[in-house]
Amino acid sequence: MKTYRDQMHGLQFTPEQKAAMVDALLAASQAPHQRRPQPRKALLFAAVAAAVILCVACASGALQATVAAFSALFGISSPAQTQVIQDRAQVIQTSDTDNGVTVSMESVMGDAHNAQILFSIRRTDGQPLLPQRPDLSWLINQDHALLFEEDSTLNMFTPAEDDQPDRYLLSSALHFVPFEATDSVLYFLFSVSSPNYPLPSGGMSLTLRNLCSYGPVSGKDEKGSIPLVEGTWDLSFHLEYDTSTLSLPTGQTFHHGPLTGTVEEIRLSPISIYLSFRYTFEEETLAAGYDPGATELSKEAWLEEQKREWFSNLPLYVTFPDGTTQDIQQDTVDLGGFSQGSVYTLSGALQTVLPLDSIASFHLGDLTIPLPD
Repeated sequence: MKTYRDQMHGLQFTPEQKAAMVDALLAASQAPHQRRPQPRKALLFAAVAAAVILCVACASGALQATVAAFSALFGISSPAQTQVIQDRAQVIQTSDTDNGVTVSMESVMGDAHNAQILFSIRRTDGQPLLPQRPDLSWLINQDHALLFEEDSTLNMFTPAEDDQPDRYLLSSALHFVPFEATDSVLYFLFSVSSPNYPLPSGGMSLTLRNLCSYGPVSGKDEKGSIPLVEGTWDLSFHLEYDTSTLSLPTGQTFHHGPLTGTVEEIRLSPISIYLSFRYTFEEETLAAGYDPGATELSKEAWLEEQKREWFSNLPLYVTFPDGTTQDIQQDTVDLGGFSQGSVYTLSGALQTVLPLDSIASFHLGDLTIPLPD
């Protein structure tokens, strides 16, 4: 299963692509705002970890840059996938400048429960964003470990304590697109997921303060916070998502070895999945494989480990009309699973965009669910 960090390392732009994105965003800031313009022509957009992926140049330069960035993240191989990104991406373009540095929220793509928000940060004089110091060269080889001292992005999605529903789960991650030390513009993605309840939308605001890193401190034999770019950036904006999802039939039973499950909910969007099922295990069948001489675990701990293995290996894929398949277990970014009582839940953002009308059937264990025409 590929992690979100694996995907971010694949999201590498060439200097020409970075320049094109900057030009598109600058041009868009001077052009009339267009929410969902129609595509005018197609172009090829290369990502380092992929071969060639399709992007679309649109009437809006901002949407062009948005499609390019999200195409590199999710992978594009067909016009139908490109259309999904264009339909779901909302161009934001709000920014704040402090201390000669501008932070911009460029766009967001999401559904009712997941969102990917694209930001950029640049110096107003066009110089490299990061300090050009030899002692910072390790940044380029250490997972590009940048963060903000203050980051309220998660708070804006968190309901007030009195309004929080039961079992409210919220996960988030902030990742910078891989960069060079001399880049004048850096891009970063904030991803958030709320599997059980819809994400809030409407008017929002956030604060980012002081870009820094955590690593070797110059002149000291220790690690600590390393200031990189000082400033406080306050952004206000309006968020909307395409909340359309496809709910599949419930109550059906499936099997996977000693695991038997009954579907409680399956929710698909072109960019995410949510699956919940009630389960039982054939405890005697599992226990028959326990050998105290082959493990240091107690029988109870060993059984729990075996159950986790059966969950993680659960067949979960879709089939297309031409007979090809896509493995959702392997091709979902940070697919999170957890068990509560006798109910197991899986949710996560898909690695690639799935136009729902291109799927013939959904498969879970030995269960096949045809998708409606």
